[in-house]
Amino acid sequence: MRGGSAYTWVFFLVFGWSIAIGIAEFLATQLGFPYTWTTPLAVVMMGAVLFLVYRGYSVHAWLLAACLAFILIAGVAVLRAVTVSEPNIPDMYLTEFETNADRASEFWDYGYGMDFTVEYDAERTSYLIWSYAYGGVDYPTPLVVEFPPFTAAGGQWAFVSGSLRLRGAVAGTFTASPEDQTRRLDTVLFEADSEQMITKPIMQLQVPLPGTDTRDPVRATATMEIAYALADGSTETTTLTRDFEIIVASLDYYYTYYDRYQNWENSRRVTNPSLLIALAVGSVIAAGASIYLWRTGDLRAGANASGLQMVIRRLSGAQQLGAEV
Repeated sequence: MRGGSAYTWVFFLVFGWSIAIGIAEFLATQLGFPYTWTTPLAVVMMGAVLFLVYRGYSVHAWLLAACLAFILIAGVAVLRAVTVSEPNIPDMYLTEFETNADRASEFWDYGYGMDFTVEYDAERTSYLIWSYAYGGVDYPTPLVVEFPPFTAAGGQWAFVSGSLRLRGAVAGTFTASPEDQTRRLDTVLFEADSEQMITKPIMQLQVPLPGTDTRDPVRATATMEIAYALADGSTETTTLTRDFEIIVASLDYYYTYYDRYQNWENSRRVTNPSLLIALAVGSVIAAGASIYLWRTGDLRAGANASGLQMVIRRLSGAQQLGAEV
């Protein structure tokens, strides 16, 4: 490698860096290492590889380095799993993370390109809502409010009117626009149906939420008038109401609290019995292999051209044909 061409070095560095980054990201995902460790880990791996290649170490030295690296990484992962303390996260955020992991991952993956549904649950009254706003400037956020189960013929219903009243950091009454509704009275054709079915009516509206965390819950009262079908196909109207609380989350949620929670959760994953056993068994095997290689392997620098050094020489043009022994 010492006499290799510049093209060989460029190819080796680009290709090797891609592999190193991939391995570092895998460790961060599977073993709970912080993502801030990704680049330093990749740099260390690339440095070790370049050193082994440049000095011309044999394949025995490569295997010994791999075994020692596995033992070190497994030890660090287990140590983090048993020593990393739970992050200080507000109770409301922590409840949301623990009970709605899928929803939290949607926030992280898709950010702004989604609506937010305040689902109905008889045992739940508080909801964490991500705000579109920045810098404290209010910006309309699309909300979908789901009402308690309602029984109607064929489960047929249509939106007539609705509003959302907020009290707290956000105050005021916001009217739902008929154009935003998926089941408006002028678009639903009611049909006679004697079978009674349960449905959950929903209302969509735009609410100007603040660009900062509210911390304290905003009290909300949702009201919607609907028309629903009777068994003979005629309709009647009724008013549905629902009370709940909203906590508005901004960048603290997206970049800080959720990131801390995910890092903590990933670090605890190592304590899973199956993964812990795999790391323990792998470390024992790697330790035995390290002792064997240390005692019997050819670990001298530049002692021969076996292993990766021979491949590098072929790529660089130093060896055009044949194999070295």
